Amino acid sequence: MEAVILARSIGICWQRGALPPGFRMTDSSSPSPAFWAGRRVLVTGHSGFKGAWACRWLLELGAEVWGASRTRGAPGGLFRRAGLAGHVTGLELELADGEAVAAAVGQARPEVVLHLGAQAIESVARRDPRATFETNVLGLANLLDAVRAAPETRAVTVVTTDRVYAPRPTEGVYQEEDALGGQTPYSASKAAAELVVAAYRDLLGADGGARVATARTSNAIGGGDDARNRLVPGLLRGAIEGHRVRIGSPDARRCWQHVADPLRGYLRLAERLWERADTPGSFNFGPRPEDVRTVGWVAGRLAELWGPQLDWYAAAQTPARQADLFALNTTRARELLGWTTTMDVDAALRAVVAFARREAAGEDPGELVAEALPRSGGAAAQSTPSSAPNRGDPRPVGG
Repeated sequence: MEAVILARSIGICWQRGALPPGFRMTDSSSPSPAFWAGRRVLVTGHSGFKGAWACRWLLELGAEVWGASRTRGAPGGLFRRAGLAGHVTGLELELADGEAVAAAVGQARPEVVLHLGAQAIESVARRDPRATFETNVLGLANLLDAVRAAPETRAVTVVTTDRVYAPRPTEGVYQEEDALGGQTPYSASKAAAELVVAAYRDLLGADGGARVATARTSNAIGGGDDARNRLVPGLLRGAIEGHRVRIGSPDARRCWQHVADPLRGYLRLAERLWERADTPGSFNFGPRPEDVRTVGWVAGRLAELWGPQLDWYAAAQTPARQADLFALNTTRARELLGWTTTMDVDAALRAVVAFARREAAGEDPGELVAEALPRSGGAAAQSTPSSAPNRGDPRPVGG
């Protein structure tokens, strides 16, 4: 991997040891191995950063995992680096291609769907808003339409964002009943996705079909992310490659959480949908209010943790938009799913740095992901996903 070679070439100093305190999570609200063992699960966006974490977790829980993405994973991406390609049946498709999506759902015959697939980069959405709407809105409608024809599917968790809410002129905490909105193409596409889910929820309910709900989440950070357009991986890439990184709007405030926290919420939500027809249609999964930090604070703290190789400078400051000032009320997730965030932003950043250094030192990123996952009820997770069926490299659908 290029990043590993570069990291070794600049002589990263690291003492082998455990991940930082707070990184390993153990709590009673973790997903149930008894529920997921042997269950057929379709993960859209499986080859991305969060998709790779989700696939590894599901394999640890004993699920039969299928994936559907535009690609089956870039050679240098976490999905490939973590060795997941041989354990997940990957299907190539464009979500905007309704026939391809229907064929994929028909082939996978999933009992549970985790819809992570999206165009989620703000700068890309501004550059090509139409394609963003096609993927995030039409693509979701295609998926839910295919689910209507899939008798096996009983639970669908659709991941959106904390930016679905209509911005306010002052700071506040958003709860699920607040008005939807969207000032940018990305946030508007995700708010529209919420409306698509609400419409299909009624259709599926009338048909006696799958239950569907949305998961509204904040910025997820974690080991293995290699998206240059995101703050934390962009800064780490700059440190590894030896150049200063330009960041925009350092005073903008964001909600930050470790990727394992919202993923735990997605899985718990799917379990609840399977078991309870009265599950509400949307859930917030966000950090504690004190973990709403500025972009500049995160960049500065990451530089402290990494060392002098990580250097950044601020672009010309732009006024904070209304959408920059918010946090999520997670009472519903706590009361109905037993979910709470388990790691503060500082522990999450320390975990990201430890992951990057350990991978650079030659450790298997798949095992680093597995090490970070919460344990459920004392059940020991598999150390590798080797018990999952290796279905090779099937013919792509819609590719």
